[in-house]
Amino acid sequence: MSMEPIDMDKTKAIAKRFGLTPIRIKGTSQIQIAKNANVSKYEIITWGEFEKILNEKNLVVCKAYDSCFLKMMKKKPN
Repeated sequence: MSMEPIDMDKTKAIAKRFGLTPIRIKGTSQIQIAKNANVSKYEIITWGEFEKILNEKNLVVCKAYDSCFLKMMKKKPN
């Protein structure tokens, strides 16, 4: 599956379309974009906090070319 990096505006638009929200696994800095997060395991975070953690971990959100599948991946060096 071919993936392309997308910006936060596109990430938010796809998340809104599918009812997804940024979350963090409680007690960690691991983040995800999920639907109906189990509040005992996860905490909902802001998009700003999500983006901050992405940058700290040198990650980018990528989208499949032929679908709206999202995945966080390491940024490729320029």
